[in-house]
Amino acid sequence: MRLLPFMMLLVAGSSACKGDVFITDDFPPPGAGDAPSLDTPTKTDKIVQVTKPEVDVLWVVDNSCSMIEEQQKLTESFPKFINFFLNSGLDWHIGVVSTDVADDRQNGKLQGAGGYKFITPEVSNPVAVFAAMASLGTGGSSTEEGLLAAFRALTAPTPGIQDTNRGFYRESASLHIVTISDEEDQSAPRITRNEFVTFLQDLKPDAETPVTFSSIVGPTPNGCHSPDADAVPGSIYIAVTNAIGGVFRSICEEDWDPVLEELGLQAAGLRREYFLSELPVPGTVEVWVVDGDVQYDGLNQADIPASSSVREQCTQLGKTNCFPYAYDNVRNSILMTDFVPSPLAEINIKYDLLSGLQPGSDVVVPGGAGADTAVP
Repeated sequence: MRLLPFMMLLVAGSSACKGDVFITDDFPPPGAGDAPSLDTPTKTDKIVQVTKPEVDVLWVVDNSCSMIEEQQKLTESFPKFINFFLNSGLDWHIGVVSTDVADDRQNGKLQGAGGYKFITPEVSNPVAVFAAMASLGTGGSSTEEGLLAAFRALTAPTPGIQDTNRGFYRESASLHIVTISDEEDQSAPRITRNEFVTFLQDLKPDAETPVTFSSIVGPTPNGCHSPDADAVPGSIYIAVTNAIGGVFRSICEEDWDPVLEELGLQAAGLRREYFLSELPVPGTVEVWVVDGDVQYDGLNQADIPASSSVREQCTQLGKTNCFPYAYDNVRNSILMTDFVPSPLAEINIKYDLLSGLQPGSDVVVPGGAGADTAVP
């Protein structure tokens, strides 16, 4: 009977971890019945890589006199971004506006190219078309008003803007704005930072529809300098990113490929981290992904010898398609370090758990955690 307090301590301790559940099973009172069983049933969480099927991406690109190198880096690294959309099954719109609102040919209007106002899955060469759209030159206004340009692009306040941008923005689609500038935003007083944040927060009728605002600008507090860029702090843009959610990266970074890859991952709505719905017995976690007719098997990084590679270990185990993962016992999650399951792929996480930690019939699994679909 001394096992009872120990088991109660285990149950209480599990409540502080990611993927909390509420356990309603009652233990027998002291002196009644047998102690709880310590067998280890197996559990499998099945999680579908769900994405919002409609995605709108608005690039706000500074076209003032100092931005030629940054525009080149954007267009050269754009394939890293678009790879998450090509053949994904997503319905995507990608458009470009400049930070110049003084020129009526710009002023929140999509800067089309190749006969397209914005890029969709039907555009046969999206990389080349985007390069033409985003190569805006350096003749734009030195008063960069990125927030105002984005606001006007999405609200169509004049007949001219409405005509140019018609069809790009969709209420039902997730929205991702990316601003690139080496100067601070100067949209106030026509629209202040707080007014723009409120605008984005209230934009979607469905509060669950994702909206992000990302910034590739000068970092605070001192800006940055590199062989290709000089930038003042983009504190207003960064503040909007922090308030809305998104990616911030320094415009002075030499390699933009990782930046564009991170932005593409975010915009496509794909995940690399998956939370377990229960606490596993250490060392029992197995992970595999079913993507159509192909199965990918996970290899725990902790189990791969330093002298071996993922491919070598995969072959040694008699498997064909493998990827590395890490288990975080603090977050109770699986992180796929360099593998991103595609939309609608099924992530399977199998593990043992102590019977005393199993939920009762009234278990509540929070959003984002795995769903229990197999307890033998």
